Amino acid sequence: MSRSFAALLLLCLLLSLTACGPKNPPTDVSSSPAASSSPVKESSIMPNETAEAIFALAVKNDPAPATAIFGFGSDNEARMVLRGDAQDPYIQAGQEMAASFADMGADVSEEDVQLLINATKTMLSKLDYSAEIKEMDREAGTAVVTSHVGYFEDDAIKNAMDGVLNEILADPDAAMGDESDLYSVLIHRFAEAMSAIEPAEDTRDFDTDFQVKTLSVNGQEKSVWMPADPSEFGADLSDNAMGDLSN
Repeated sequence: MSRSFAALLLLCLLLSLTACGPKNPPTDVSSSPAASSSPVKESSIMPNETAEAIFALAVKNDPAPATAIFGFGSDNEARMVLRGDAQDPYIQAGQEMAASFADMGADVSEEDVQLLINATKTMLSKLDYSAEIKEMDREAGTAVVTSHVGYFEDDAIKNAMDGVLNEILADPDAAMGDESDLYSVLIHRFAEAMSAIEPAEDTRDFDTDFQVKTLSVNGQEKSVWMPADPSEFGADLSDNAMGDLSN
């Protein structure tokens, strides 16, 4: 069993995990508050509710909360407006993972790639998140939201990979067969180990500035609370939930 393949497998999984966070500001959200010279229009949706909906979309790929609270016509509209892309990010992650295996000359089936994607989904589904309003000025349309996000220890995936690889190297039966069979054995065992990883017992907490902004919903402009810097908020969610998993 090649350790270089194990290293590639680890890298692919890290990429699939970190790919879930939004990297660009929402495309249909104005970059300035909903009103400038006139009083800010008040949003019926609280900033902590927005934060929780963005977490569900960004980390768990679940647009349902955003669709419900903002009133989007469909989940795809929620994805497009808030993330800038209606495509399921796991489809892209699977394609990139398959390409990385192919570039190395590893014969990995579509079923095995999907197994790793499913393990990623299982892992991320375990993360909890809550948000609370730390301070808010309704007249100015500004707020500070404190996020409490579940997370995985920085070395969780690496430790799981090392454990699986050492088990296989010590198991003569697992090391028998052609190379593609060995790859499949490693992928299946690592997917099981990854699905079993549990988040830490506490949370990581951080503050985010929010503003009342204009959001395009069903072709109409709507005043809603959004992160002052959506890209930074997405990066904070990803960094705090998954830490430096490559260490």
